[in-house]
Amino acid sequence: MQKLKKLPKLCNDRGRAYSSHKGVRHYLGVHGTPDAERNYKKFIRDIITHELTGEPLLTKTKNEPVVRLGKILVSELCAAFVKHHMPRLCKTHIVHFNCAIPFVVELYGSMRADDITPKKMRDVREQMVASGRFSRRTVNDYTTMLIRIFVWGTDEEMVDQSVAGALKLIKHLPKGEPGTFDNPKRRNVADEIIRRTLRFLSATVAAMVRLQRLLGLRPGEVYNMRAGDIIRDTPDPRLWYYVPGYYEEQQKEQQRVYHTGHRKVQHKRQHDYEAVDEMKIIPLGLPEQEILAPFLEGKRPEQAVFSPKTESKSDKAGEFYNKNSYRTAVQRAVNRANRSLSEGDKPIPMWSPYQLRHQAATALDKIRGSAEASAQLDHASMSTTKIYIHERLETRKELALNRIDPFADESAGLTDTVKNV
Repeated sequence: MQKLKKLPKLCNDRGRAYSSHKGVRHYLGVHGTPDAERNYKKFIRDIITHELTGEPLLTKTKNEPVVRLGKILVSELCAAFVKHHMPRLCKTHIVHFNCAIPFVVELYGSMRADDITPKKMRDVREQMVASGRFSRRTVNDYTTMLIRIFVWGTDEEMVDQSVAGALKLIKHLPKGEPGTFDNPKRRNVADEIIRRTLRFLSATVAAMVRLQRLLGLRPGEVYNMRAGDIIRDTPDPRLWYYVPGYYEEQQKEQQRVYHTGHRKVQHKRQHDYEAVDEMKIIPLGLPEQEILAPFLEGKRPEQAVFSPKTESKSDKAGEFYNKNSYRTAVQRAVNRANRSLSEGDKPIPMWSPYQLRHQAATALDKIRGSAEASAQLDHASMSTTKIYIHERLETRKELALNRIDPFADESAGLTDTVKNV
């Protein structure tokens, strides 16, 4: 039996107390609280008992996180969920889970997961509302995400199934719930406003705005664009293809081939883009090619197409824009434009890049119809596209003003008949 050389220390991980044993972290509650100290002492006793008696302390199943035998704590359940799911989640979901989990850990991290009731989960939700950081919809989403952790725990036989069943019965906060707020719905930004803003933007950000407006892209699909995601060697020179994430997928495939010695998918030819499974393919016409061409010159495949380093003299400038720097660049341009207004000019309203996708859908719906708008935005459902179309009411007003009754003659004769009766 291996002798225990030294006892593990109590450490702090962003407000969460933990102790490491044999390379595994065990979360013990909120750091600095009596519960964390008590759980740490119990944890040390368990380790000593394990070393002296040889009784198993930890269990590990294949490809699953390490879980302590006995009654798992809420903090341990959350840590196990994070360890298991983080490699499988997209960056956006990781950010949201990192925002939601601290609320339940802070309140009930040292409590057994089996003791969590709907009332306690509602208490966690009230803490989210009281923080004032999240809208009602976000609070409901985060509550659902926390419940998902307990459902996963039930599936892994860490949590009693009655806990997950009870938590699923929690209803969402209704609209108008006291203490909550709802963010205003995102609207489109008119092309005239975009045009007035463009000349106050840097060449890089102006190109990003133009490209996003033409294609109806999400902001992340613009500022995360790599040179290796643009496929220019195509059978038809009038068309390029933008495949978001294509370069990263190619790198992963090469690494996998290096380690396993075989390919998962064999592409028959270079231009078989449809063979790229579950990847969004965005055709680029001549207007988009004209915008992109200057920014692709001399770029390596891993480099950003639109980089802050292109025009910034600062060494601190990163390789990529992000949602905050992109939005800030646009809003600063709006402020500069408003400061240079002549007397009598109408101020430019503040807008953000997220509104460009809405404007692209609205303009395309007006010209070609909602079916084409849905195809361009790559929506699986027409109902999703309708969220992005904001001029339906104006169209219905115009139709009402110009509507012609094809049965006007028949109705006139019918009116005379009624009068005679």
